[in-house]
Amino acid sequence: MKEDKISVIIPSYNNARFLGEAIKSIINQTYPNLEIIIVEGNSSDSSLEIVNGYAKKDSRIVVIVQDRNYGVSKARNDGILASTGKFVAILDSDDVMLPGRIDELYQEIIKNDNYGLVHSDVFVINENGRIIGKIIGKEQYSQGYIRGEVLRRRGCHIGYPMFRKKFLDKVGYYDESLRGGEDYDLYSRITYEYPVAYVRKPLILYRRHGSNASSKLNLMVSHYKKYLDKTFENDTKLSYSSIKNEAYAHYYIDKINLEFQDNKRSFLINVIPGLLHSLQKDRITVFNMIFPVLRILFYRINTIIRKKIAAYTNTIYTQVGW
Repeated sequence: MKEDKISVIIPSYNNARFLGEAIKSIINQTYPNLEIIIVEGNSSDSSLEIVNGYAKKDSRIVVIVQDRNYGVSKARNDGILASTGKFVAILDSDDVMLPGRIDELYQEIIKNDNYGLVHSDVFVINENGRIIGKIIGKEQYSQGYIRGEVLRRRGCHIGYPMFRKKFLDKVGYYDESLRGGEDYDLYSRITYEYPVAYVRKPLILYRRHGSNASSKLNLMVSHYKKYLDKTFENDTKLSYSSIKNEAYAHYYIDKINLEFQDNKRSFLINVIPGLLHSLQKDRITVFNMIFPVLRILFYRINTIIRKKIAAYTNTIYTQVGW
C-alpha cells in the first residue's frame, strides 16, 4: 500500500539555537512520504540561513519567508494553506520528533476514517536536551469522542497533533487573533466534530527553556480568556454550559498567580477587596466557582511539588494533562 503524503509544518522565528535539531528530527523520520514546510518569520538571527541550508540538501523542504513576524498562528496557517498532504503535522522549532513518531501517528489515524486528529504523550526536555519529565493523558479523556475535555483539561492531553487536513479545512485553522490559547481553540473546535486517536507513549520532545513563548504569561493568560469567551459565545446549543465554571477556573487560577508574582507585597491587600467586590456583583457565580477552583488548585500544587522533588532527586516527573 502506498503511504499518504504527510505535510509537517514548522514555524520559525529567532530560534537558531534549536532549529537545526528540529529540522533534522523530521528529515530522519522513518515515514517516507513527507513534505516539510518551514515558515520563516523574518528572523534577526541565523534562522533563515539554517533553513536554506537544509532546503538545499533535501528536496522535500519547502521554505516560506514572511516579510515580518506575524505570530505562530499565522505561520502555521500559511504552512497549512501551502501544504499538499492528506495529513498535517505540527512541530515547533525548538522541539524534536522521535524517529518513528510520524509513522506511529499515521498507523493510528488510518484505523478510522472519522478521526480528526491523532496525538501522543510527550517527553519534556530542558534546554540541554535532557529528559526531565513526561506529559501524558488519561485514555478516557484523550481519545475517542472527547468533546468538552479540552475545555475541562481534567487529564485531556493533546500534544502536537497530526490532523486529517480535510477536517481541518472544515472547522477552520488557528485563530490568528489569539496569542494564547490558540491551540486549545482549534482542539476544541475539531474535537467538537470528530473523534480523536491517541498513541499512549511519548513520541516527541517538548523543550522548556527561558525563551519559550510560554514565558509571555500575561499576554497568554489574557488571550486564553478570549478563547474561552469565544467558545462559550459560539456554543448556541449550550453543549458546554455544564462545564463553564470548570473551564474558567483554569483562567482565574492563572490570573491570580500572575497578580501574586507581579506584586507579592500588595497581593493580599488587593485580592480581598477584589473578592468582596465580585461577591457583591455576582454572588452565585463566585460560589459556583469555589469548588472547581479549589480542585484544580490542589492538582496544580501537587504537580508543582512533584516537579520540585523530581528536580531535587534528579528523576523524571509525570504530569497528567496540560
